[in-house]
Amino acid sequence: MCYCWRTHGRTFCCTSNSSTNSSFDFRTKDIIDVEKESGVKNLTKSLIVGRDLKKELVTNNSLINIIRKLTTFKINKCGKYINITKELLCDPDFLRLAYSKIKSNKGVNTKATDDETLDGISSEWFDKAANLIKAAQYKFKPARMKDIPKASSNEKRIITITNSRDKIIQKAIALVLEMIYERDEVFLEVSHGFRPNKSCHTALKQIKYEWSAIPWYIEADVSKAFDDINRNILVNLLKKKISDKRFLDLIFQMYKVDILNLEGFLLKKKNGIMQGNVLSPILCNIYLHELDSFVINDIINKYKKGDRPVVNKEYKKLIGLKEHEKRLPQHIQKTIARSRRRQIEKRGIKRVVESEEFIRIKYVRYADDFIIGVRGSKELAEKICKLTKNFLSSVLGLKLNMDKTLITDTFAGKAKFLGFEIFNKNAIDLPYRNSREIENYKRVKKKNKIIKQNITNKIKKKTREKVLKWIDKEIGDGKKRKLKRNFEFVGQVKN
Repeated sequence: MCYCWRTHGRTFCCTSNSSTNSSFDFRTKDIIDVEKESGVKNLTKSLIVGRDLKKELVTNNSLINIIRKLTTFKINKCGKYINITKELLCDPDFLRLAYSKIKSNKGVNTKATDDETLDGISSEWFDKAANLIKAAQYKFKPARMKDIPKASSNEKRIITITNSRDKIIQKAIALVLEMIYERDEVFLEVSHGFRPNKSCHTALKQIKYEWSAIPWYIEADVSKAFDDINRNILVNLLKKKISDKRFLDLIFQMYKVDILNLEGFLLKKKNGIMQGNVLSPILCNIYLHELDSFVINDIINKYKKGDRPVVNKEYKKLIGLKEHEKRLPQHIQKTIARSRRRQIEKRGIKRVVESEEFIRIKYVRYADDFIIGVRGSKELAEKICKLTKNFLSSVLGLKLNMDKTLITDTFAGKAKFLGFEIFNKNAIDLPYRNSREIENYKRVKKKNKIIKQNITNKIKKKTREKVLKWIDKEIGDGKKRKLKRNFEFVGQVKN
């Protein structure tokens, strides 16, 4: 097998004389952009596991062909993707790529109902699995239930552990779905769960920077989202983008396997998708994308009203400069306006008057957790909550847990989302520029920086002393003086 890597603009290659019959160890960490087409280049970057662009690793030409296939899916007249199973899932090299993406994952070798893991997997297994998929004869092995404690409460969450080698097929399907739905930009910007370049942090940043002056937050709690997903609805949603019966049957078959429950009995689940499955996160996103579209099109766009908020006339009158003040220098005018603004806000007079003439609604979702922000009346927030509940139950077959679904005034209380507390501060509570609170914060920050630097210097000094003692003790006289001199010189330069 041939490996290549690129460093500082140069490409280097080396070959390995390993036998094809030996135990297979696919060591693809990165894939370089060997094609000039933009689609291939973007996909290449998305497939890089280590994100190390200075040293990018590529295997033989078969992997490059897979990248080209992923970027040139065949589409029929209706705009649906076809021949996915034939072109990709029946290709052993594509299964090897899927293996390389999961082999280092934590828990991938957790045993299901048998002792089979990824350890010692041979190259022939990929050829055999590809042929079984081609003949529509691949059988997923039974899974096992396991309960794990929830981080936020004393309750336990039940996850399903599938066979380690079945996870390779699941990952291959997930790669295809990710390529289809991300390339066509099906998912909306409000969806942040289990997506490339998206995370809890991007969801919270969107709330922080885009949800200004939103008083009402609807903290929605979907009850057992993964367990209650309707498989028939899910398949119909997949059929909107994919026209490949073997591919859809393989997904459907995966969730029809026997599951060993906590009591030790085998059972079949008629509904839901396995939580803990490699494929479940992206299927959940495809399913709940319908909720995203409903909130954006039927709620946000429908109830949005007004171009800008109404300014309080009393506030405008009190903050205005008098005639003799307008003749003063510009910087003095700004100081007067800032001081006057602070005094007005202390009296509880707001700059903007909340009214029904200006309404804004915001929405963010991370997997099955979502939050809706309403800049309007509480009655409107309650109405939106009911509309969302009715859509989930009637269209998607999901239930909104009304005991845990809360409508919070974030100026008086705190909303919880993704483990963080979100709240607004009144202008009267915000520290003004050069206030004692801000100055104290700067002073403490500077002091902590000095303390940290002193501790770092002490650690460096002690480490250098220990290394010099080790040189004296372990290394012979011939090399001792040279090593010692070089080490002391490097220490002086760094200091």
